[in-house]
Amino acid sequence: MATFTFQNHSLKAHAIDGRTRFESADIAKALGYADKRSVSGLYANYKSEFEKGMSLVVDSTTNGINNSLRKISVRIFSLRGVHLIAMFARTPVAEEFRKWVLDLLDREAGQVKQPTIVVAPHRECLPKMVYHRKSKYNPYSAWASNNGKNVYVGCFPTVEEAVAAQHRYFEEGEIKRIHKAKQNSHPVARADFVNHLKTILEAAQLLSCYECGKELAWELVAFSQEEAQRFA
Repeated sequence: MATFTFQNHSLKAHAIDGRTRFESADIAKALGYADKRSVSGLYANYKSEFEKGMSLVVDSTTNGINNSLRKISVRIFSLRGVHLIAMFARTPVAEEFRKWVLDLLDREAGQVKQPTIVVAPHRECLPKMVYHRKSKYNPYSAWASNNGKNVYVGCFPTVEEAVAAQHRYFEEGEIKRIHKAKQNSHPVARADFVNHLKTILEAAQLLSCYECGKELAWELVAFSQEEAQRFA
């Protein structure tokens, strides 16, 4: 069984379906918890946040009395599950541990060949919480899950930039929206254009006051930014 090391703490790695998984007790030690059951407690408190496959219970072999081998059941977490546990943790090393796990995730993603799946003409299979949107210049919107709430990260011209923004949000809690646009070849009177954008932004501000209108408000803001860049 392979092992990984975080700040002198060894974590046993279970390789299942070509992906790395760590045991809850090892994660607890790496996060600085005195009680090895702390991670299992975090999982129990936030179980609804974990998707299927992010945590499993498997049989593991350990030394028993007189060096005899015995089987025990242990809870293991995928790297995404480990990162989510670290998001809930409030220990001094939790932030460094999250960064370490993200590096492992990036490395694993580079090693696992993702199949290309076409679900509709010109519509590729997208990563988790990245969606198509009706935009010529920024066709991908990115979201992130934070404490049970979906957070709108922004709209982007490529899938890679959308995923990078998701990672940046988890690492830094920061939202940056990247917009690229082409020049508009049709001249428009500046005064009319400004009034046009003002109306859109006023509508977005009004919609943002309502929970069900916040997503549309972001879309209107993104649209106005695209129009402003095309007009520039």
